[in-house]
Amino acid sequence: MKLFNLKINDEFQLYGRRYVVTHINAPKVYVIAAGNAAVEEEYDFLSLITNPTFEPSALIQKRVSQKSEESKALRR
Repeated sequence: MKLFNLKINDEFQLYGRRYVVTHINAPKVYVIAAGNAAVEEEYDFLSLITNPTFEPSALIQKRVSQKSEESKALRR
C-alpha cells in the first residue's frame, strides 16, 4: 500500500469526481468538489486513501515516486 501526503490545494479523484483539499485537521481532510465550492466535505485520511476509487493527481503520484526512489537509494 502506498501512503500519500495530501496538502492544501492537492487534487484527487474519488468516486469519479475531482476534489481539492481545502484544509487538514488530522486525521480529518476537508475537501470541495471541483466546480462546487459551496459544499465542503469531510473525510478521514486513512479511509480516503484506502478507498479503491481514490486516484491521486499526477503531482501526488510524482512526489510518492520520488520519495520511493530516494528511500531505495539510501538503502543501498
